[in-house]
Amino acid sequence: MHAIELPHDFTLLLDNCYLEQAKGSYENLIMNEHAGDPEWVRDPEHCVKNIKVIGEGHVILSGGEHNHLLEKTVRHYHLPDSMYVQCILQFMNVDGLEVRNLHLKDQRWWAIVHECVCNAVYKNIYFEAIPHVPNLDGFDLRIGCHDFLLENFTGRTGDDVVAFTALNGKNEMARKVAGHSGDIHDVKVRNIKAASHNCNLIRLLNHDGNREYNIDIDTVMDSSDRNSFQPRLGIGIGSPFYFHDFPGKPGDTAKITVKNVYTRATSAVRLAHVCADAEFSNIHSFGQCRNFFDTVSDGMVLENVTLSHLYFGTEQPKYPNGETVEREKYKGYFVNLPNVKGDVSISHAETDPVGTGVSVSGGVRVHLEDIRSEDIVNRVVCDETSEVVWE
Repeated sequence: MHAIELPHDFTLLLDNCYLEQAKGSYENLIMNEHAGDPEWVRDPEHCVKNIKVIGEGHVILSGGEHNHLLEKTVRHYHLPDSMYVQCILQFMNVDGLEVRNLHLKDQRWWAIVHECVCNAVYKNIYFEAIPHVPNLDGFDLRIGCHDFLLENFTGRTGDDVVAFTALNGKNEMARKVAGHSGDIHDVKVRNIKAASHNCNLIRLLNHDGNREYNIDIDTVMDSSDRNSFQPRLGIGIGSPFYFHDFPGKPGDTAKITVKNVYTRATSAVRLAHVCADAEFSNIHSFGQCRNFFDTVSDGMVLENVTLSHLYFGTEQPKYPNGETVEREKYKGYFVNLPNVKGDVSISHAETDPVGTGVSVSGGVRVHLEDIRSEDIVNRVVCDETSEVVWE
């Protein structure tokens, strides 16, 4: 079996059908022409333009039976040297892409991957992944992708639902189009209602001089429940890991807007490493969310980060008989910024009973206004280098 390859100015219309990656194959299901040939796609002259994959009625694209190619077996046992062949949809060096109305099921790795793709629209995509192997992302943008609209994603994934990762890894650099920037920018995300298997609903990550900016996210709803795995993060931006040459620098992750998020993830919003000119509004947590807003990277720099209209709904641990533990044993943080520099503003928030309201260190200034709390055991924990202004 070979992948369906789409040439210039081509529309693939799928009408009430089921397509599956063949048993034992190492091929994508659908990709642009020559996307599987890294040497070809690196040439800017080989950009494929104006392709569409449109589903009519009920269209299922399936990974079928897994072929035993995993990240730990790549380049071993005569297996392929890249996991990209596992993706159901793969698009490389494309200008003008439209994908609509697809049900992606049982992927073998990431369901959809892009590199150096621009001017793209995705609408009405349903993911159905059972986490039987690692790293079952739903939708991935890699280096050099810009001007995307993602709208109406539903279902569940075995890893991140939507991930934007601008890194200089081996796979990315082998396929990066010559002369193209590695930045991911000008992306709009609308109406995500999905569940992640212990990972992120939305993830942004960039290092090695690649930037991420002008990212606009509106309406992310966590559809997980007590019978499924709790997502790790509702919105995760950055990481202290995964860089190859050097980590992200101040200004590399900037102009991020996130609003209308509802999640029961362990942390509703987590930032790591650097973030500037970011605005988060109308963020709601519920269920077993433990920390509302936190960071995990020592020496992180936050510049002009604002959060407003927040609701931290969290459940405290209970004894076997169902009674809540004593107040002094309450867990969780509304805001936890250890060893962080910069400035953060938080306003118009309400929190359920929680162990610590605001804990900061490292030289960060936090301004809080109109914070209503039912019960906070430790209101402010602040070292001598930082400042908390609570009005």
